[in-house]
This record gives sequence, structure tokens and C-alpha cells, in this order.
Amino acid sequence: MKPPTAVVLALACPTSALAEGVPVGEAIYLAHCMECHMASGAGDDIAPDIRGIPSNNLRRAMGGLEGMPEFDFSDEELAAILGYLKSLDR
Repeated sequence: MKPPTAVVLALACPTSALAEGVPVGEAIYLAHCMECHMASGAGDDIAPDIRGIPSNNLRRAMGGLEGMPEFDFSDEELAAILGYLKSLDR
């Protein structure tokens, strides 16, 4: 059984954002999404703007859609990522 991503992040980086109390969605985004979609979620020439993305589109994209790497996040982790993205869309 695979441990939740948040647990893996916390174990891999004890001084990471998780250890400093940053919400799980932000920690997952920073570790897995920011490199292509930028800190703002607005993307650039490599990756699209994902601020305000509908949950069904995010789930499809996480499966490796259109050159994006495949991710295997739980429903809870996806909800946390969506919550974080929603906070960027303000």
C-alpha cells in the first residue's frame, strides 16, 4: 500500500513546507506542479493555466494527458490541490 503523498513529502523533506505548517494542497502543488505551471498556476509556454480548473479535467490531466507526467493522487490529495488552485484564482 502506497503512503499518502503528504506523508512521503514530510518524510523526504523534514524541513519542507509541510513541517512549517503549509497546507497539504500547497505542499503537493509546490512539489509536483509548480515547475511547469509556475507558482501562480498561470503556466507558461510549457504548461497551461490551471487556476480554476474543473475537478474532472484535473483528474484526467493527472492521468498523463497531453505530455504531462502521470500522477496517482488520492481523491483527498486531488481535493487539496483543487482547494489550493482555487485560492490562486482570487
